[in-house]
This record gives sequence, structure tokens and C-alpha cells, in this order.
Amino acid sequence: MAKVTMYSPELVNTAASHHVKVQLAVDRQTERIASKAAGLLQQARASTGWVKVDQSRAHMTEIKDRRWHVDGLVWMEGDNPAAIEFGHSPSGHYPAGRAPTGLYIITRAALGG
Repeated sequence: MAKVTMYSPELVNTAASHHVKVQLAVDRQTERIASKAAGLLQQARASTGWVKVDQSRAHMTEIKDRRWHVDGLVWMEGDNPAAIEFGHSPSGHYPAGRAPTGLYIITRAALGG
């Protein structure tokens, strides 16, 4: 009779997540998402008519990516990146119904939109 060895889900997960081919795939996917997000951000900058609250048009937001343990992370860094991604909440600065909506740059880059 064959002997079957059962491994814990934690052990199997660790072995799979640290496998060289898996790590290469994570790196490739992280780079793909970061590159796509940077392109979407550049496209948004080229087509926007919005001016910052301080009246500048400075583009301080950047797309960053990094390896963290077995994960690949992609994020926006700069002045209020949450407002760029998800839109401005009503703050009183913009007239009612005129606040910029979210561009979902990271979301679209990750999901292929």
C-alpha cells in the first residue's frame, strides 16, 4: 500500500511562495503593473485641465514599486494620491458636483482596464 504524507497548508504555501519560478512571476507582474500605472498617470497628466489648489501644475506624484518578502507592491506616492486614485471627497473647495472623480490608475493597471 502507498504511503501518503499530508503537509500543513502553511508549509505548502511557504514552499510555493518561495519557489524561484513563482518569485520571477511575481517580479514580472509587479513590473508590468508599475509600468502600466506610470503610463496611465502620464496619460492623465497630458489630458487634464485641473490645477492644484495652490494654483501650481507641479506633478509630484510618482508610481513606485518594491519587493517585500514574497510580495510585489505598487503604489502612488505624492500629494494626496488617494484623491487621484479614488477622487476628491466633498471638501468645499470645488463647487457642488464639480470635484474631480477618481482615475483608478493603480486599480486599472492591476486589473487590465
